[in-house]
Amino acid sequence: MKRIYSLLLAVVVSASLTAPAFAIEDQDPKGTSVVSAFVGPKFVLGIYSGLNFGVSPNLTYDYVLFDSLWKGHLTVGGTVGGHIVGGIHMESGVQTQTSFWFGTRELYGLNLGSGFEVHAGFMEGLGWLTNRVVHTDGTITGKPSFKFLFGAIVGARYYFSPNFGVSLELHSASLPSWLNIGISYKF
Repeated sequence: MKRIYSLLLAVVVSASLTAPAFAIEDQDPKGTSVVSAFVGPKFVLGIYSGLNFGVSPNLTYDYVLFDSLWKGHLTVGGTVGGHIVGGIHMESGVQTQTSFWFGTRELYGLNLGSGFEVHAGFMEGLGWLTNRVVHTDGTITGKPSFKFLFGAIVGARYYFSPNFGVSLELHSASLPSWLNIGISYKF
């Protein structure tokens, strides 16, 4: 976890040191909204099956609260998503992991010109995780657990038109995928 926060700090510091090399454009005006749909890989390490792959879709909403904060803009918003990973082989059977989460997010962003934006911030929320195991004798067990989520977000958006763009985000929270790619709509 310390490595992820160190990486976040390094990205923010290097972005602010190299920002003069870019033509920082006018920031998104206060009241601008951005809706994004993401999908990312979710990996779970199984003792007997190695690395297992799943899918982690999520939706985000960001609202520009301040449009002239240190040459950037500050957004607040929310996120909702989940993941499913199946086929995790264990000694007693096969496990399927599912989750659902929702939370808030706060981002500081810079428009660096030509439709390119970088942002960094935090996410906090609640998650629900279920590990369902189908045992070799045919019985099924599984108990949901609730988790408090907190993590860092580092990302970028490229708008190929005034309203539509592609997004990439890295997360450090436990339930969302650590890498998300998606589309964004700004209005």
